[in-house]
Amino acid sequence: MNNQIDPNKYYHFSTKTKRIIRFLNVLILFFILPLSVLLYYNFAIDRPSQSFKEVNYNLKSGTSIESIARDLKELGVINSESLFVIYVKINRTFPNFKAGMYTFPAGASIRQVVTQLQSGSNGVSILFWEGKRLEEYGILAASKLPGFNYEKFIEKTKGKEGMLFPDTYFFYPSATEDDVISALTSNFNNKMKKIRETTAYQKTTLTDEQIFTLASLIEREAPRGIQRRYIAGIMLNRLANNDKLGIDASNQYGVALRDVCPNNYTEKVCPDLETAKTIAWWKSNLTRSDLEYDTPFNSRTKNGLPPHPISSFGEDAVMAVLEYIPSNYYYYLHDRNGGIHYAETASQHSANVSQYIIY
Repeated sequence: MNNQIDPNKYYHFSTKTKRIIRFLNVLILFFILPLSVLLYYNFAIDRPSQSFKEVNYNLKSGTSIESIARDLKELGVINSESLFVIYVKINRTFPNFKAGMYTFPAGASIRQVVTQLQSGSNGVSILFWEGKRLEEYGILAASKLPGFNYEKFIEKTKGKEGMLFPDTYFFYPSATEDDVISALTSNFNNKMKKIRETTAYQKTTLTDEQIFTLASLIEREAPRGIQRRYIAGIMLNRLANNDKLGIDASNQYGVALRDVCPNNYTEKVCPDLETAKTIAWWKSNLTRSDLEYDTPFNSRTKNGLPPHPISSFGEDAVMAVLEYIPSNYYYYLHDRNGGIHYAETASQHSANVSQYIIY
């Protein structure tokens, strides 16, 4: 058998030619190709997006790079998700991204977008705390947003006490009361939707109105932790007996406007913004007159729950109600140092009052 290569069918490279081919392969693989990729990369990150208008974007704290890239691509702010992620990772800029509201100009490049995300938003940050009334939210928003109307906010949120979720929000400086209501209501609905999927919620016999009202009381009555679950159990013990709750926070809510807007819960908007700024919304030392003041929120004279929530509340307070700790306790009090003391009987509670409250 003849194993020699037929020179008429196959071309045989000389040693010199082989060296040239190897050199060219190395040149292409290690120089020309990387240079081409680098040139394209620099071109691509500076290439204007295909968006022909300004785009607004709310970057929330904790959002991943991939989610940001997906959002920006869907909004037309960037041309490529993968290129955005690569650029951010290469330059290690992600830790410097600042949550907030952004307005990206038409035709912004990836480099420009990343720079803007590091420099901070053009929005206004507002932290709405737990345990606050609608009026307090309105006062805060009015101090931050020029286009926010306090009186309209109070009118439009009538019947929504507790239904605006406490959290940090970012708004455009031009935001109105409608924007604030929409953002806080949407967040509330999303949070409650998740809670409704929990086993604890699906097992409860309480209505949403009862859960929310109890959560608002818990938010005012107890710090975070296991104390909330014990106090929730005490409230439920009293409700089971159709007894008076005797909760100061509810009375505080009821008397806050007694000297400014008597029977305010039937009025449209009272007080106005300037008057609202001067009110002590949660009076620390309730007088005998306060405790006897006849409102639906007087938990010392009325049985059962107040008519509706008394303040904003977070997820933790809701879960304390749903996962309350059963006990035989029927009373509790806060001492001068913030400690909580429980009692099963009135006599035990009186002893606690003598020991921890009376000087």
